[in-house]
Amino acid sequence: MPDRTISKTYVEAKWNRLRDAYCDIYGYQAKLPDGTDNPENKNQFTERWILKTWPQQVLRDSEQRIARKAADASVPDNDLG
Repeated sequence: MPDRTISKTYVEAKWNRLRDAYCDIYGYQAKLPDGTDNPENKNQFTERWILKTWPQQVLRDSEQRIARKAADASVPDNDLG
């Protein structure tokens, strides 16, 4: 199977909201601990974290959903009274 590329274009207002949320949640700092400017800007930081977190979150959510379905299937309806 060939490699896949995913691309998404955001209108600026939505991107800014998403970017600011990722920077807040994952701790973007404009200044590094040594006081120098961060060479990675907020957009780059956000793009890196989206690529890092999105697949993990989707896989985790899917595995949890499968586990819940299996647990639900193992308990007959009439067992609870």
